[in-house]
Amino acid sequence: MSFKTIKKDFPSCTPKLIENNSSALSLNYYYNWDYPLIKDAINYAIGKNSIVVASAGNIAENNMFISPCELIPYPCYPAQYSSVIAVSGSDANNNFVDGWNYGSFVELNAPGRTNSTTGLWTTALNNGYASASGTSFSAPQVSALIALIKSINNSLSLSQVKSILENSADKVGQYSYSNGRNNYFGYGRINAYKALKYTIENFGGSFNQDITIPASDTLNIQLGKSLSFNSDCKLIVNGTLNAIGNSTNGITFNRSGSSGTWGGIQFNSGSTGSLDYCTITNASTGIYCYNSSPSIRHSTLDYNGTGLSLNYYSSPVLAGNNLRYNSINGIRCQNNSSPNLRDGGYSGSNVIRNNVTGIYASYSSNPNLAGYMLTGNSIFDNTGNEIEATYYCTINAERVFWGNNATIFTYSSSVTNTNPLPYNPNPNRSIIEKGEPVNFIASSETNPFDIPTDDLSQALEMQRQKRYDEAIVLFLEVFKKNKDELVGKYALTKIEECFTQSGRKDYLSFSDKEIKPNITVGNETYVIALELEAHQMINAEEYTGAINNLNSILTKYNLNEDIEKNTLFTLGSIYTLFTENKRDAENYFSTLRAKYPDDDLSTQIEIIKGMGESYDRKKAVIIRPEPEIGTEAKILSEEISISNYPNPFNPETTIRFSLPQCGNVKLLIYDILGREVFSIAEGYYESGKHEVKFDGRSFSTGIYFYMLETGGKRFTNKMILMK
Repeated sequence: MSFKTIKKDFPSCTPKLIENNSSALSLNYYYNWDYPLIKDAINYAIGKNSIVVASAGNIAENNMFISPCELIPYPCYPAQYSSVIAVSGSDANNNFVDGWNYGSFVELNAPGRTNSTTGLWTTALNNGYASASGTSFSAPQVSALIALIKSINNSLSLSQVKSILENSADKVGQYSYSNGRNNYFGYGRINAYKALKYTIENFGGSFNQDITIPASDTLNIQLGKSLSFNSDCKLIVNGTLNAIGNSTNGITFNRSGSSGTWGGIQFNSGSTGSLDYCTITNASTGIYCYNSSPSIRHSTLDYNGTGLSLNYYSSPVLAGNNLRYNSINGIRCQNNSSPNLRDGGYSGSNVIRNNVTGIYASYSSNPNLAGYMLTGNSIFDNTGNEIEATYYCTINAERVFWGNNATIFTYSSSVTNTNPLPYNPNPNRSIIEKGEPVNFIASSETNPFDIPTDDLSQALEMQRQKRYDEAIVLFLEVFKKNKDELVGKYALTKIEECFTQSGRKDYLSFSDKEIKPNITVGNETYVIALELEAHQMINAEEYTGAINNLNSILTKYNLNEDIEKNTLFTLGSIYTLFTENKRDAENYFSTLRAKYPDDDLSTQIEIIKGMGESYDRKKAVIIRPEPEIGTEAKILSEEISISNYPNPFNPETTIRFSLPQCGNVKLLIYDILGREVFSIAEGYYESGKHEVKFDGRSFSTGIYFYMLETGGKRFTNKMILMK
């Protein structure tokens, strides 16, 4: 990209300038009348995607008028045209220069002289330099900045460039800004650093040199943006990088062109960041961390040399990521770097496959890979070893899916790989054709059954897309075909979940018509159906109906221990939290304690009973402080709020929070003893309303706290998981 400065004969030289790919034209002259020929030339340039900048002027033409331009009988052209960016001038002390033109047409300001007597040092005739002043030296600075902006993203329109310049300008000078501007400085004095940063954050771009985030600064890349880099160029993070996409609108980091590699994202010592729903591909190293631990979630690091390289005490949290087809390592850990890949209840965690080595660890690096009974990491089909551990590493790799064989190499290290998962908990994210990288879109849940259930996978996808009615139809088909099998019972729970998520109120009539007629009365599937009906009744605050259903389960049918324990606990909790009948509550709790004295549920009875007084039965929100979590007050401000629905829940609930202003957020889950059990959200969030899902499948029945931390403040609430 280039810019041209024009003093004379603009109409005749315009076509040649446009043909030479001038992205910004600076017009450093002005008239007091409208020349049609000049206007036509400007329109021609704009029609060819050039941006025209004009100096506002210093005094009226021919020195006939010395008052500001807006006060003389004739307007200033070409700066007066709405399609032209008009630039006024100021000195080094951000003072507007008396006698220079101003008015409502001025959009931006740039330096035009140093002080009252000294101009700017600039080039002169005969290869020399000279001191000069005036808006003729202000306008070219804006043109140069536009050329720099368009060198990053040449697709930007005139309106987008204006938006960048206006939003990044410094509000300086001796005049107040009304609605973001004044007649002297326009939207403010240009700031090249802020303008480039704003461009990258809001429009992405292509880069032929390293981009560095200073230690004192934060780069917040917005949804759906794409950044590409020429060979070996890097995004270097000394401060903070937040790249927060979502499941339908991710953020992409890639090479420029169709071949070669770029340098990847480099987090240096002391840096921080959050990457969520990002794709990093075709880099020599996708992400490199040195003494830094950014949060990396729901992201794809495919077709790099090494996907993620960690060095010198780097221990990021990794959840829901893909690391596939990297030509060296999926993850490389060195020198006391111990990432946490434990899924913490996230339904479907990291997929590490088809790399040369899945995970390489050395010199006291201890990645935690342990999963849960139904969820966990998938590490398989790596062409060398799934894990290589050398020199004093201790790796917990329990409950991991290894495919057909876990190939592990150790030297002076140990890897615990007991209780391997018999099925792949992440089948959808494990399937990828080798070739061009794809943007990762995570499902809220994948098919957890290693059986051919195409309808189930399709139903889960429909649910992810919030096409709940279609999902219900498909789940129902799966249920009918497999009603007495585990997959059928699972589909039954998903039907009820879709009703809750969609807000439909007809679950009970649906159950009577479509579910119960397909089940033998009294068998385990029938009991599950009654239990799900009770959940819906609790959500609808129909506590009598829920109690009747649960009592029917308890008194009429032969129950396995798990169902009996859960039913007793749920009944006791309903009476405690939603009624005044303490006597019946105690009866159910006493029966639970007597029959299962050592069960975890029995240890939580007193907690439930103590909680009854602090629970608003009508609104289902906590209204009393909970000092054991460290909060000072439960009553939230009018601007910050946090809640969840449904509550009680099984197995999922949606936590909603609102922010009065943007900032970094942590949303953590604690158990009843105040221990952190899961980090559900962490990173940069815009102001407004947000929601995240919490999946409780891997957690036991009981009371949990969720805590929102933002702006140095903490807000806590309670929720109940009833299985």
